[in-house]
Amino acid sequence: MIAMKTIIAAEYQKERIYHQLAENTGCVTDVQLLSAANLLRTDQQEDKETALLRLAHILSKRADDFPIYAGMFQFPAFINEVLSFARICALWSIVPTDLPTDTDAETELQSIVASALSLPLEEKTQSLQYAALLQKASSLNPLSIQQSSEPDSFRSRFLKDLIRLRPDAAEEKQIRHPSEQILYYALNSRQEIEACAQDIIAHNVPCTVVLCDYATQLPVLQQVFERYGIPFSPVQRPVSVSVPFQFACLAEFALQKDAETLLKVFRNDGFSRSCPDTLIPFLQEKMKAPDAPDHLFERIHEEQFAHTPQAIRRREEYARKFFDLTAEDRTLLLSSQTPREALMHAYKVLQHNSSLKSSSELQTAVRIRTLLNHTLNMIETDIDAEFIIQTVLEMKSSSPGPLNLFCTVTDPSHPVPVSDTLYLLGCSAGNFPAVPVRKGLFDEDYVGRIRRYPSLTQRHDDYLALISWVHESSRTVIYSYATNDYQGPIQLVESLDHNIKTFIRNEVRNCKIKRLS
Repeated sequence: MIAMKTIIAAEYQKERIYHQLAENTGCVTDVQLLSAANLLRTDQQEDKETALLRLAHILSKRADDFPIYAGMFQFPAFINEVLSFARICALWSIVPTDLPTDTDAETELQSIVASALSLPLEEKTQSLQYAALLQKASSLNPLSIQQSSEPDSFRSRFLKDLIRLRPDAAEEKQIRHPSEQILYYALNSRQEIEACAQDIIAHNVPCTVVLCDYATQLPVLQQVFERYGIPFSPVQRPVSVSVPFQFACLAEFALQKDAETLLKVFRNDGFSRSCPDTLIPFLQEKMKAPDAPDHLFERIHEEQFAHTPQAIRRREEYARKFFDLTAEDRTLLLSSQTPREALMHAYKVLQHNSSLKSSSELQTAVRIRTLLNHTLNMIETDIDAEFIIQTVLEMKSSSPGPLNLFCTVTDPSHPVPVSDTLYLLGCSAGNFPAVPVRKGLFDEDYVGRIRRYPSLTQRHDDYLALISWVHESSRTVIYSYATNDYQGPIQLVESLDHNIKTFIRNEVRNCKIKRLS
């Protein structure tokens, strides 16, 4: 019997690895791909879907103890920030007494984080069972550990310790010293991407494009590359989804049962029948009272409407037919007696929405259903329902682009197998290397006073090691920088700030500097 081979890689790498395996062998059998997160799973699984609402309940009951932060307990973003930090504390065995209490706000935060740490977080088990989990992972055989992206310090440490135990399993890192390094500078980001596209077409060889400001540059690159007909595969492509907004509108109408929330449902096409845009102004004008949705069109047939102009009558008839088509959905939502029923009925109506034909919309709807399945029995008040609605509204969707080996588009923190030519676009002082720092409630000043928290120096070194593949994996590296300055070529060179000049000296030795025309 052949032992199953285990390959450890990040989630974004799995499709490419499966493709390569299938290309080499014709089929893929007896292979499992696991990420560091998979290896750190314990037998004591946490119900993560309920964690946010459960923490919100705990804190709300003690609202009088938190005069500074009590008003924030109704916002999922605040609860999520606290819970995320508590998970980090659990991983590094940081207890509440380790947290700073130099101000009244920090004293409250200490107690708030302590409440989060009282939950059955999976990270607490991972920290306690670290040695056992590491030993279990090292016993996998045959084993291959791919170079991957783990910006999370704890997972990065886990993979390093695993490589120390199994150096034979680590993928050999192929370091190439670039034979040619070029720095281009352009007037703006679009011109920079246009020049990259033209260079790719001129050479017509496989390449890798690294975007230093991925979220901002990817939409522009997509427009430009599609216009030039360049096939490319983004590591991750943000997908715009409407299902969260549709569910939120339906749930709010089921809770409030007024004309304003019903109009929001119409505008966001929440019902199975889409409301024509031309009908919205008419409905907005007519729906004045809370009972208007039910009684508006009864009055259309009264005598006072008998002599209205024919065009208005046609619009009224059109509106009446639309209301008839959506009557069943509206009746179900209006029948909601409790916040729990409002959420249940909103999802039931959502299930018939035509937008679910899209795979990304359907996946988001499944996430909403999972959230409701886990939290419905905890919904007692309108505040609880609003918390769930806000949680749904913050759902985002993304998907890997279609796999294409000619051109891969990624960012510095997501290593990919690269070609002989690599384009690093947008490498300004603010975007590259752009070592991540903590912001918000638990910023660098805050975590810098926590003894067991990974230091900024350690995280800085880990991040620079993570992005070192950009300089070491291709024979030709083309760096590019947009000056956003229209004063002319002489001023352009002078406008390169000190950080960029330092970057050029330290990272791009003997580099040719060219201006894009």
